[in-house]
Amino acid sequence: MRNRLDRDLAALQDDLGEPGELRLPPEQWAPFMSHLEELVEALGERDQSRIGELLQRLGASGARRVRARIDDPRDVDAPEPFRARLAELVPVIADHARTATKPRVEPKR
Repeated sequence: MRNRLDRDLAALQDDLGEPGELRLPPEQWAPFMSHLEELVEALGERDQSRIGELLQRLGASGARRVRARIDDPRDVDAPEPFRARLAELVPVIADHARTATKPRVEPKR
């Protein structure tokens, strides 16, 4: 499961790119951001099951980078305040993605 989560997290990182590159229909921004917030929490807890579930939800959201395909006319850039929060979350997800799915190592006593 870990390898798949690692791949999915890497794909999400790539999809997120720079905050100004991501586009969605307006009504999908709030749910998308909610899932990102939950993902950051799950990454912090190293909850692999929840991480996997949230990655599936995010993948199904249809979020697209501008350069990934011809724009759907309904898609818009992230509105404020989502744009600012997205700029904060992308590096957090990138940092966690490096270690989030790795097993915890308990300190030696």
